[in-house]
Amino acid sequence: MMISNFDKLTVPISGLDWSTLRAKFQPKSEMVDGHEVFRFNQNLENAHHVISRTLNMAVEPVETYIPWHVHDYIEFSVVVKGECVFEFLDQTVTVTAGRVMLVDRRCAHRTKSLTKKDLVLEIGIRASLLQSIFLDAVPTQSILTDFVRQLFNKTAYAERYWQFDKVNQVTLVSIIQGLIEEYTGEASLVSELAQSFIQALLILLMQQSRTISHDQPHLNKYHAQPLDLILYIDEHYRDIGLSQMAAYFNYSPNYLSSELKKATGKVFSQLVQQKRVAVAKALLRQTNWPIEVIAERVGYENPVFFHKLFKREEQQTPAEYRQRTQSLNRT
Repeated sequence: MMISNFDKLTVPISGLDWSTLRAKFQPKSEMVDGHEVFRFNQNLENAHHVISRTLNMAVEPVETYIPWHVHDYIEFSVVVKGECVFEFLDQTVTVTAGRVMLVDRRCAHRTKSLTKKDLVLEIGIRASLLQSIFLDAVPTQSILTDFVRQLFNKTAYAERYWQFDKVNQVTLVSIIQGLIEEYTGEASLVSELAQSFIQALLILLMQQSRTISHDQPHLNKYHAQPLDLILYIDEHYRDIGLSQMAAYFNYSPNYLSSELKKATGKVFSQLVQQKRVAVAKALLRQTNWPIEVIAERVGYENPVFFHKLFKREEQQTPAEYRQRTQSLNRT
């Protein structure tokens, strides 16, 4: 990739000492799957100054150790020359020149030290800016639209990242050059033209690229919140299993059971049963489906078992519940 106005950005920082930076900026950290993960909520402009705006653009330091970290902004990494090796909790991804990596703000990762032959542009976009751009710009359904939609859902803590391959290089260079021009201008706020370039980048990645690598949520103990666990049960109650759910959240079954009990006072099977009965009651009120069909619909292959379970929970049979609630609706 040949970007003619790259020199308008800060000259790449070289050989930064992590211990010095840590002492100076004192980032908070937590242990995640055996790694100390730091919260990098700002970009470094140089060894002494950070930038924290709704849009940040910086050249990634070379010959510098970068520890495990997360951002509170969404990060696009554009590999201009050479390559960049990303390490995530579950895999390592090598991104070569002309490709783009998108990393969620809640994603634990680090990059291997770049050489002087490598050149990587980091574009950090905070959710507030991306939301305003997204609402006006995105014309189609894609992996990226799902990604951005999750950013606006405060209960979503998915650790997600994508590498975009086969991006149209002419268009990508044009967008990046225009964005650099606007970013390095005199305006202190993100201009409408800069927002238009970000819109164009989003659309390019959605429509003219092939997504490879990690395109499914990967959750871990650092990110998952009690409401995430409940929402997962709400969505998968029909065919859910404890081991399946534990694997999805990168938990052991025992740890997941403990977390559910701590958060709700109920064990896994009780929560699933509660959800299934609630859905069955709604179907009994709102439809005339046979009870055995409703039983199968909510996840019970044996209608006799469903009948006994429902009566135990509601102190009436499914047929009695339907008759009572439907007669009330008619009065």
